[in-house]
This record gives sequence, structure tokens and C-alpha cells, in this order.
Amino acid sequence: MTITSISAFKELLYAYNEHTNIYSKTAYTHLDFHIENSIRISNHLPTACSNIVDIGSGSGLPAIPLSLTTPTVTITAIESKSRKTRFLSHVKQTLSIENLHIKTSDINEYLRAAPTPDCFTAKAFAPLHKILNILIPTLKRDTWLIIPISPIQARELTIPRLQEIDSYTIITDDRHTYLKLRLVCRKLLRR
Repeated sequence: MTITSISAFKELLYAYNEHTNIYSKTAYTHLDFHIENSIRISNHLPTACSNIVDIGSGSGLPAIPLSLTTPTVTITAIESKSRKTRFLSHVKQTLSIENLHIKTSDINEYLRAAPTPDCFTAKAFAPLHKILNILIPTLKRDTWLIIPISPIQARELTIPRLQEIDSYTIITDDRHTYLKLRLVCRKLLRR
């Protein structure tokens, strides 16, 4: 990953957003923070992580910065809105990002058909309980969920008592906070 690649991503986002709304223009002042927040997810990936699914990729956060900083990890960006996946595809092609795969799909449909990745991530997709309600029924093996959260969310966070949650930790990394959950596929234990 180079600073040039991140700068190019930002310029592509600004230009595309002029004609197709994919990122709030009022949030431009926070874009650098959100990009750094996305990049730092790579600091918390499990050691053997070779593939990540970004749920609701939207404008490419965290999928694009992650793919630029972790070129040996396959990143799959799942987004249901084609106007957003057109942008993601444009960035992938323009920046020649080989480890990024883009799927225009409802997350539930995608997860039913696809293998469970080593790790899931999401940024501003849904509250934790909704993410877990989507992921847990589709698990085919154990996996991780790593999501950026705000310090306020960290203080107010309630982790549901589910048998599929093996462990969790809240990580503070400089100005960034993450929730890292280990999800266990209980279906395998019932056999």
C-alpha cells in the first residue's frame, strides 16, 4: 500500500460522488479518519487470515483500504446497491487491486451460498445484534468478526449471550476502537 494509492482512492471517491451519492459530502472532513480506521483493522486480523468478507461495503470502507494494505489477503466486498458496486469496480480497475473481489448481492443470499471466510468486517452496516443475526445462521465453520466502533459504542456495548460467541475483546488502537469477536459454528458440534 502506498500513500499514492490511498490518495487516488480518495480522488476517485470525490469525483464519483459528484454524480452518484455513495458517501456523505458532509463527512468529507472525517474521511481520513475513516480510511485510517479501515487500514488499522489489519493490525487485529487473526494470524492465519487469508480471506475477509466486508459486509455492506458501500463506498469501499473498509474493503478498499484493507485490500491496499493487505495484498496477500483476499477481500470480498459485498454490497446490494449496484451504484455502489459500480464505484468499487471502478476503483479496483483503476488502482489494479488484484486481491479485491466485488459482489452485488444481498448479504443473506451471498452467505447462504458462499463458504465462511476467516474473518468478517463491516463499517456502519448495522448494530451488532443485527450483524450477528445475519452471520450466525449461515456459519459453516468458526470465524472472526472485527468491526470498528466508537468509544461511546464501546462503553455502551452489550454482547449478547449466545453459544456461538466464543470470546470477544474491545481493542483501542490510538484514536481507533474495535470489537473483535470469535464466532464458533455450533452446527459442527451437534453432529
